[in-house]
Amino acid sequence: MIIGYGNPLRRDDGIGWSIVEWFDNNLHDARIEANAYHQLTPDMAQEISLAKIVIFVDAEEGGEPGASSIRKIKAEPITSSAFTHHITPSVLLSISQSLYGKHPKAYLAALCGEDFGFGEGLSHKVEVEIPMLAMRIKELALQELLVI
Repeated sequence: MIIGYGNPLRRDDGIGWSIVEWFDNNLHDARIEANAYHQLTPDMAQEISLAKIVIFVDAEEGGEPGASSIRKIKAEPITSSAFTHHITPSVLLSISQSLYGKHPKAYLAALCGEDFGFGEGLSHKVEVEIPMLAMRIKELALQELLVI
């Protein structure tokens, strides 16, 4: 499962949506489901609990525009702030574990944005990196599916 999230009306904050669109247009593998959301919400926990692997995709601020990373993430303790609109992937894993007794192996794929102003479309530095990050995510997902 690939979950891209962010706001596509805030330029590079739409990175997660662009990755999901890449998968919709370029990948035809029934084992990989890709969906885009504006934000992570507690109700996603059930669907996440059913996945073998989940890769969250988000924009990152403060780094070199176009730089990307993929890192493994783990569940973190649930606090009262877990039920605000700032739920992190790690908290979502914890909610899945608490409510459904399990959560999948999880990763966060991040791409540093350059322009988070109002508007549609990605900055050039980010747009050219989308296919490369998408291929890295695809390779990771398929590799993990073979291990499981």
